[in-house]
Amino acid sequence: MPFPDELARGLAVVAYDCRWPGDFAVLARRIEDALGALAIRVNHVGSTSVPGLAAKDCIDVQVEVRVLDEELIADRFRYVEALHERRLRVL
Repeated sequence: MPFPDELARGLAVVAYDCRWPGDFAVLARRIEDALGALAIRVNHVGSTSVPGLAAKDCIDVQVEVRVLDEELIADRFRYVEALHERRLRVL
């Protein structure tokens, strides 16, 4: 199912992009930093995780957590986002 931003710009399958693994690594690090010990594993899933396969230009991530506590997880991401926004304003 497409996300609203995908619908706005139009859905397209593109040729494999060798930057996708690096893009995932950045996302995974951000998720791991946000969740800390709550995160057991962060996986690159979906078509962009398959080398050489054409795909929608959207990195799919699966996160396995120790405890599925939505409020705690949301709080961690809000905190990291606030730090990120503050750092961008300072620069």
